[in-house]
Amino acid sequence: MWLSVFGLNKEHISKNATVCSEHFKKHDLIIQPSGRVILRKGTVPINIYHKSPEPSSTNDMENKETASSSIDKDDFYGRSKRLPIMDIIEKTLSYNNKLKQPQPNKNVVQNENTEEVNYVNIHEIHVNKVIEKKLGTNHFVLLNYELKPIIGRLGLLGEHSILFVTFLNQIGSKEHLQFFVKYFPFAEFQAQFAEGIGAFEKEALVYKLFKEFSKEGITQASYVVPYCYLVAPKKYFILNDLNTENYQSLNKHICLEYDVIIVVLQALAQLHSSSIAYEEKLKKSLLDLYGNDLEETFFNERKGFPNVEGVESCIKCIVDEIKLFNFPK
Repeated sequence: MWLSVFGLNKEHISKNATVCSEHFKKHDLIIQPSGRVILRKGTVPINIYHKSPEPSSTNDMENKETASSSIDKDDFYGRSKRLPIMDIIEKTLSYNNKLKQPQPNKNVVQNENTEEVNYVNIHEIHVNKVIEKKLGTNHFVLLNYELKPIIGRLGLLGEHSILFVTFLNQIGSKEHLQFFVKYFPFAEFQAQFAEGIGAFEKEALVYKLFKEFSKEGITQASYVVPYCYLVAPKKYFILNDLNTENYQSLNKHICLEYDVIIVVLQALAQLHSSSIAYEEKLKKSLLDLYGNDLEETFFNERKGFPNVEGVESCIKCIVDEIKLFNFPK
């Protein structure tokens, strides 16, 4: 069985490489500290090397045949010319990107209070895409990744996990990264509500707009919003994990300090100014470009809207707060 996973046919391999292998079905790319690149089937290594230069004379041929009978495998491998690491990595990634993506599997685990915590497995193709966007290169090999569900709710909708990945960089050194994963709601009533207000579709559009801003040289928003690496519609978002940059969620049960409010307003100002600059540059408003997608959906009075009672309660609460705190008219 020839190494078709690398896009190499029998003729190419026989001319350009010495392949020591058995038939294999599943492969893992391994880069040893010595620099040797191997594919492993169970415990059987499959080594790939360029052929050594052909002998230039009959005497050289005889010397080579005599010597080859007295050297062991490791010595033989050491005399061979190894294929460049990144050539093999690129071919492997090219093969992986052609794999058909299966549906993610839904999993349920229990937290310390025996409450169910949901999460969805992320396919390896998506993990590779996220790493490539983060590094700005596809010169890496994914070794493994793990999802750790976040205990406790961070927002109104959705479940969350931290994605931990380990990979080999372009020089064969091991590196680690982590990302924030936001899921589409698992609970049926929350999923219906999210779909009814178009929450995830609108969020995906906003992240798309931030990237459009950057393409036009408008970078203010990039300092105040997380970067979205991948959107799987009605499944999950993968974003940079702001915990690694020392950000933390505010406690909504205590009053915000004055300095915190100033920082929040400054961030909102940068966000708002980016959209204004974008509209001025394109000579069009965002409503002209994305009017249907930006239609108000949360505070909506249409018949059958899933949050009509919630909206009415919010309005009543705001009116009562105005009376309670005696705000000026």
